[in-house]
Amino acid sequence: MVRTTSHCVGWIIQVLIDREVILSGAATGGEQPWKYYDLGDGYCAYDFFA
Repeated sequence: MVRTTSHCVGWIIQVLIDREVILSGAATGGEQPWKYYDLGDGYCAYDFFA
């Protein structure tokens, strides 16, 4: 008999939201990034980490 197990691995990351960019409307046009992901040694705006 072969037993297999399935494990779900998930990560929780902190996200910094730039409220001023959102309220100014610059986020809608994509002019400025409005969310930054905490990678542990700095922040990144690249959505790959979402």
